[in-house]
Amino acid sequence: MRLSRNQAGKLEKCETQHADNRDVIDRLGGVLDEKISDPKLSAWNPKVHRPGWDGS
Repeated sequence: MRLSRNQAGKLEKCETQHADNRDVIDRLGGVLDEKISDPKLSAWNPKVHRPGWDGS
């Protein structure tokens, strides 16, 4: 998870996103393997280098 903006444009913390995802995983009968948080970097910004994310 990373800091993201929700549909209302407000920042949504990683903890909130993890809880939302956990609800969906449980509802669908899935199993969570690993919980990852990256609260400082954005996945959509091409100027941000994310080792392990972009294959570099």
